[in-house]
Amino acid sequence: MSYHKDDEEVPLPPLDLEDPTVPTYGTNEYIQHWSRFEGQLPSPIDVSITGSVFYQCPELKWYNFDVYPHKVKLTNTGYTIIISSKWKTERPYLEGGPFLEKHILSQIHFHWGANMMEGSDHTVDQRRYPAEMQVTFFRSEYMTQQEAMKHPDGVTMICYLIKVSRSEKKKISYGVNPDERLSWVIDGFPRVREAQTHTRIGPYPMSRLLPMFYEDYFLYWGRLDTAHGESFAIKWLVPRITLFASLEQIKEFRRLWDPWDEPNLRNFRPLQERGDRRVFFINPHWCQYNSLLPIPRLPEPSISVLSPAYIKNPKLLPPQNRKSDSSHGEVLLNHCPRIPSRNVGLPISRQFASTPSTPEVSDVEPAVFEEICNETLESLCDYFEEIVDLAPNLKGADVTFSDGVLTVSLGSTYGTYVINRQTPNKQIWLSSPVSGPKRYDLVLKDNGYWVYKHDGMTLHQLLQNEISKIVKNKVEFDKCSHSLV
Repeated sequence: MSYHKDDEEVPLPPLDLEDPTVPTYGTNEYIQHWSRFEGQLPSPIDVSITGSVFYQCPELKWYNFDVYPHKVKLTNTGYTIIISSKWKTERPYLEGGPFLEKHILSQIHFHWGANMMEGSDHTVDQRRYPAEMQVTFFRSEYMTQQEAMKHPDGVTMICYLIKVSRSEKKKISYGVNPDERLSWVIDGFPRVREAQTHTRIGPYPMSRLLPMFYEDYFLYWGRLDTAHGESFAIKWLVPRITLFASLEQIKEFRRLWDPWDEPNLRNFRPLQERGDRRVFFINPHWCQYNSLLPIPRLPEPSISVLSPAYIKNPKLLPPQNRKSDSSHGEVLLNHCPRIPSRNVGLPISRQFASTPSTPEVSDVEPAVFEEICNETLESLCDYFEEIVDLAPNLKGADVTFSDGVLTVSLGSTYGTYVINRQTPNKQIWLSSPVSGPKRYDLVLKDNGYWVYKHDGMTLHQLLQNEISKIVKNKVEFDKCSHSLV
């Protein structure tokens, strides 16, 4: 074990190796051992080849990062921007490297600053970069990220520094080239300007966003402090490969709003002292003159492979990852260009309950109204997203939910539905491109549902009738929260 000092390799005193409770040096258990002592030290820190512990691990293996997700959601929390994805079957995951077990992809979020001299959580060689993308993984045996956070070996963050792009043009050489890996994400920012809003983007496989690596990265243990006063031990990985962005792409982050409707100019955390903690430099390979690698001239190819579950049963793959071959039938594509989705029919509707002819509108407490109304709108948002994903004639449609207003834009052919909360009247108001405006009152029978008292039809029944005609197939709004169809 050694570290670098003034370009000399100096042995690190193995003070801990005589302790019989310490795992064998050179194993993954040895890395995990230090979470007990260094997992509660603050983060983020400066990382550098200088002073790092050179260490060998198995190659890091990336599984299913080329598989197209069912949906990708972009959310502005008011504090950061989050990318969350859903797959119908197996999710992307990591194995090998410093991991003792499979780690599953959970979510992606970003940090940025008010100018080009700040923004990243981590610094490298004492230099801060304009932004940083952090990718969260959790150990599979804990089932969820929330449960994994309770364990010192549960969660890993991979932190990609985002540099400013440089062009080969001599006259215009700084911040002009956008990173196409970020473009499909940033294109959704105008739809989530306000805090607590979300929209769908893509969907594209995560290999389109994440630079993958199997060597040349830094690893350390550090504490993550939350806004709720909780602290968790996290394994932090900082790869030497990076993303890059144009000046305009970085500015898009600063145009997002915080919870007080002001531009969220900066959200990076203050740098902490590294102290005496170990920063492991895993599987060093490339030139070590700088701690970060230069931006490659050509995009790096994907190194993701399919998991054994997909190889054993290729029919689990989404249509975009398959193609037809006349001689061999359906052929599995590991790294593939985007293929248009097949026309997938929506599920046939179940038998529906009847609507009461003389509904009794309930007088509800404001807190009860707010809870039921929010559950109703969130459930409708999720189901509209599902409908848009499956309906072949709704390509390009968009679903957004912000501050009690659900907007379903179905394009110029079918128009836009707006469904919004009206707290003063304790109603939900609907603007339909088919039937016009209506106001729905809450009935507290049958778990609660919304009814238009002039004709007795419920909100979900009307939506089911109209949307079924638009998508040319029956849909099932009765599976939404607080529905009666």
